[in-house]
Amino acid sequence: GAGGKLGTQHTVAWADGWMPLDVTLGDVPRRIAKFRSLAADNGRHDFPISLVAFGDPNLDTLLQYRDLGIERVIVGSGRDGWEDPSGVPAFVDRYAAYVDRLA
Repeated sequence: GAGGKLGTQHTVAWADGWMPLDVTLGDVPRRIAKFRSLAADNGRHDFPISLVAFGDPNLDTLLQYRDLGIERVIVGSGRDGWEDPSGVPAFVDRYAAYVDRLA
């Protein structure tokens, strides 16, 4: 979390990384740039960012996150069909097919 103003300040002050939820950021590229600027202003230049992707992000969204320098994207939060365990293999297969294109 920590996508809000106070959480972001605390993250920059003492955390080892940042892991907001994409839907809480609004304009993700703008907020990532703002976070990196705040971190750099505080002497934190190589701050690892992970992102929790809410819902079912498509390949283009994941490529955008990669191109923003986000090191890790966690998928599965709020995904369609989350309550049905029989859908997990198809969910895993869908994202496994993206791995080579995201590397």
